[in-house]
Amino acid sequence: MEERVGRLTAMALEHPGGPFAGSCTVAEEFLATWRDSGGLPGGPPLAPEPVR
Repeated sequence: MEERVGRLTAMALEHPGGPFAGSCTVAEEFLATWRDSGGLPGGPPLAPEPVR
């Protein structure tokens, strides 16, 4: 488990868009293994900023 978490963390940290973008990519790649990628929403997994 330690090796896998280390590998996934390294992948996220090496992403050209930064660690957050890398983490999103790692998560999207995982989700694509059990869900049709066409069913995934586009963009990062964040709620939009509320309008005030």
